[in-house]
Amino acid sequence: MAGTFGFFPFFFDLRQRRILFVGGGRISEGRVEKLLAAGADLHVIAPSVTPKIQELHRSGALQWTNRRIELSDLTQEAPFLVHIATGDPAVDEAVAQSAKAAGILVLAAGDRTLCDVWFPAIAKGKDFTGAVVSQSGNHRALKALMHKFRRWLNEEEASGGNP
Repeated sequence: MAGTFGFFPFFFDLRQRRILFVGGGRISEGRVEKLLAAGADLHVIAPSVTPKIQELHRSGALQWTNRRIELSDLTQEAPFLVHIATGDPAVDEAVAQSAKAAGILVLAAGDRTLCDVWFPAIAKGKDFTGAVVSQSGNHRALKALMHKFRRWLNEEEASGGNP
């Protein structure tokens, strides 16, 4: 149906699934930590990365290749998903097109039109996990909503309630 919001919220088991990060800046850093917590197998390809990503690499939590992406990396790695955040729209688009041609899911941090997947805001309690995205890309409103949702979820679980 033309004009409809075509994204659907799934929860994937990411344990042992390869996710390739193209770009190692601030956006990648926060997402790397969340995906490592989910058990994903991460490989970052970038000529430079944040100190936190360097630390995670040194500890063995993820693999880091210190260079620019080569499109052949996509077929050699055969990841479940590629997360693109290079800051260079031409590189992002080339990587996204190559990944899609290879049947790899794409999450492009800088351009939603390239995405097969969006990275949600997550609220995790003892028994419940919620994930929310903004269809319009309004990150400020999403952050405020998730703050309220997390507080509510924590209060409900602390009181023994069943949300």
